[in-house]
Amino acid sequence: MTRSRQTADWGSRAGLAKIVPSSVAVGSGTGSADALGTITFSGASSVSLNGVFSSTYKNYQYVILCAPSANSYLQIRLRASGSDNTTSNYDLRDNNSSGTNYFNQNAWTSIAGTSRTAAYNNIGQILQPQEAKDTFLYCQNFTTDDAGNLYGQNSNGRFKGTTQFDGITFYPNTGNIAGTVSIYGYN
Repeated sequence: MTRSRQTADWGSRAGLAKIVPSSVAVGSGTGSADALGTITFSGASSVSLNGVFSSTYKNYQYVILCAPSANSYLQIRLRASGSDNTTSNYDLRDNNSSGTNYFNQNAWTSIAGTSRTAAYNNIGQILQPQEAKDTFLYCQNFTTDDAGNLYGQNSNGRFKGTTQFDGITFYPNTGNIAGTVSIYGYN
């Protein structure tokens, strides 16, 4: 089979497929998605994307590039039917030099950022959010420290439970954020 024939047979299953959310909600400020699925937000205390996880794809990737208004860090909650899941079922292991663990939290916390206002540049994988079993997270954060030096952090997490999620919320622990986020599906 030729390569072009393989690609045609795979159709939308090949590679990453950008997802357009069914709706975008911000806690304050503004936020909207363009026709291609890039979500732009400003002055947002939270950015919630609804209708991004479905049975079409098993796994998802997000890319968020944003600047905080205050010294803060990024947090993530999963959503179902338009509401954040705030149960204490989120575990996160931060693989930086201190190896901090956050178990039984109501969000994946300290995903990106530190005590400075440098931009969050974060890429993450959300694994099996639509399945009735644990949902997993792996993410990488890139920013700079106060001296302008590159700072990186890898984290992995788990949501313990059988909830089938269809959305995600990004929010800082204090202040607000401005930037863009995109979601991609893959099998």
